[in-house]
Amino acid sequence: MNASRWTPVLLAALLAARSGNAGAQDEPRAPKPPPPPRPAVPPPPPARSQLQPRGVVYLMEPAPDFELDGSEGRPVKLSSLRGNRVLLVFEPYKEQLAALKPYVPALTASDIMLVGVCGEKQHTLKSLAQRDTIPFLMLADVTGDVSSLYGLFDRATRTTQPGVFLLDPKGVVRFMVLGPTSSTRELIAMVASALPGP
Repeated sequence: MNASRWTPVLLAALLAARSGNAGAQDEPRAPKPPPPPRPAVPPPPPARSQLQPRGVVYLMEPAPDFELDGSEGRPVKLSSLRGNRVLLVFEPYKEQLAALKPYVPALTASDIMLVGVCGEKQHTLKSLAQRDTIPFLMLADVTGDVSSLYGLFDRATRTTQPGVFLLDPKGVVRFMVLGPTSSTRELIAMVASALPGP
């Protein structure tokens, strides 16, 4: 068999080999392995108390003015109470405000008007005042804006923190206590003696 007879056979074999390689090259490549998972991010630490700065309210300066819905069914502006000595008490819940009812006579005897502020809704405070004959005004700070204004809103727990501010008839802060008080009776006695007689 001469070379010219083998040529077509060799060409066919070469073509077959090339088409086989080309097919192998045209096949899709194996997908890349996914990247290794990222290490888990540790959860944030428990939220600490995030009280607003307390430098907003100063002794011997006018108390920041505000307007809130009251337990008497109407909005009340703090500045509208000027002419009275006002004991402004902030508490998280209505029950803490209602617990001040026994001290109203001592405050009234010292010519001091008690006004409570908490995070409850107006209709809740109105119902409580009617049901338990609460003899003082309670104001609904549902959003916490007023508590924030006075440096008493904890963002972490979304609650108002306790605080007491005694305002003279001109609305000037004459006495304040921030945070829970150990003895309401002692606090009332201090408040009653913080202002001169009428």
